[in-house]
Amino acid sequence: AITFTDLPPGMPNCLGSPDEMPYEDPRGAFLHGAGILCEIVTGSRDLPFMVMGDQLVLVAYRA
Repeated sequence: AITFTDLPPGMPNCLGSPDEMPYEDPRGAFLHGAGILCEIVTGSRDLPFMVMGDQLVLVAYRA
């Protein structure tokens, strides 16, 4: 779960997968969490990497 601090009283302070909706495997849970984190940081759920098998692939270039 991702936990937030310094929120107004009564506001939810964390994000995570509900226990009643577990993921089939760790990969699915990771990709869901990565999407949430990307949305928090960039405003988009687009992931900055590709998944190929059990590896993350990030393509970068220097301008």
